[in-house]
Amino acid sequence: MPKSLNAAQAGWIFFISYAAGIGLSLLMLSGSGEVLRLDYFLLYVVLGQVGCNVLPALIWLRYKGIPLKEAFLLRRVTWKVLGLSVCIYALFQVFLLFVHQATSLVSLALGSAYQMSVYPVANDWLSLLVLLVCIGLLPPICEELLFRGALLGGYRVRGTLFAASMSALLFALFHDNPYRLAELFLAAWISALIVLRARSIIPGVVVHIATNIAYVVGSYAAAGDLVGAAGERAGAGAASLIVLGAASIPCLWGCWLLLRKLGSMTESRQNAVKVEGEAAAARGAYWLLPVGLAGILFVVKVAWL
Repeated sequence: MPKSLNAAQAGWIFFISYAAGIGLSLLMLSGSGEVLRLDYFLLYVVLGQVGCNVLPALIWLRYKGIPLKEAFLLRRVTWKVLGLSVCIYALFQVFLLFVHQATSLVSLALGSAYQMSVYPVANDWLSLLVLLVCIGLLPPICEELLFRGALLGGYRVRGTLFAASMSALLFALFHDNPYRLAELFLAAWISALIVLRARSIIPGVVVHIATNIAYVVGSYAAAGDLVGAAGERAGAGAASLIVLGAASIPCLWGCWLLLRKLGSMTESRQNAVKVEGEAAAARGAYWLLPVGLAGILFVVKVAWL
């Protein structure tokens, strides 16, 4: 039976990665417009994604002698599994657009305009190629290794739904936008369920890359933020919200059916992914400490940094 991270270790890995990422942002971006330079932005992404997101988990796994293949769920999948995973995530986008619109309306009702996450938008072919690497490739690979690899594996000893929810919560905190907490949590949650059902991180990486590349190319084509443009096209009134809500019902039903199908296709692997760590995971509530500290750090950054 292979060794695994436990919930406390997963939490500390995230806290270290999150704190290091905030420190890097303060060092490289605070009070500077250099992020607009493509070479500077590329350096920032490489240091942040590889140095802050992957390296802490990699060092800890090596130190503990935990096999990387098991910790990161590096298993091959069939094309059918991959296709089902993409279909599930695509169907779920309808519900995510509904959540996005609902959040916008609630924000306006509370007297605060919805704030998008700010990313560079390509304005020529060179910047498009650089952003395809900086946004479309590096972040999906590195973030999946952290969130749907190391963290999901660490929390998995407490149950699959708990693992999916915790990794999704930390993913939402990681992106530092209180307005997008709900939609980021849900996007990460469905991705985690796909990875758990497929018993492999590969589908998570593929849908994450596809999502980010679609954002980069779509924003380039729209000459502005794609998510904001999609929200404007859908409208922000009650009527559009009702339509999206109604459309979400069959889409969510389809996601559930496809997740069941995906699980049945990979069921033979279920025993192979059982890991040690249940005893360590059951020792009190210590695992909550790094999560709580990360939550405090999130509030401090959003409010003051």
